[in-house]
Amino acid sequence: MTVLLLISGILMAQEMKILTWEAYKTKFSIPGNLRVIKSSGDYWSGTNDTINISIKAFRDEKLTKQEKSDLLYNWAINNGMKNIGNVIKLDSSQFNGFCGIMYEGANAGFPVITAHLSYPNDESVNFYIWISYREDSKDIALKTLMSFIPN
Repeated sequence: MTVLLLISGILMAQEMKILTWEAYKTKFSIPGNLRVIKSSGDYWSGTNDTINISIKAFRDEKLTKQEKSDLLYNWAINNGMKNIGNVIKLDSSQFNGFCGIMYEGANAGFPVITAHLSYPNDESVNFYIWISYREDSKDIALKTLMSFIPN
């Protein structure tokens, strides 16, 4: 009986719910038990016992890909990210048409993924995403990052 309750608790913790961000024409999934910390016109953040997610949305038609990369890197540094690896280019075929880049590193002893995504067919719509997580929750972090869908 205890084993079944433990398995049930693990499965419930991994349930995802879909949020729609109308102003930026996108949907994304988050763990169902996430508590919202902040939700405004261009910023969203939430947390639970295993993961923290922050998303900053903005519009800018003038940024080059290099400028987007530099801004993401600086955003990571300014938020205390350490041990930043090399830039990883994100394949739009795996990200529902979104293109972008990501860095992996650490903050306060937790792994961090920070990413920049540009909206398909409209690179003026941008998202900076910060996901810190416990080591055993990387699958949920990646599932969240890969869940962005054009709306």
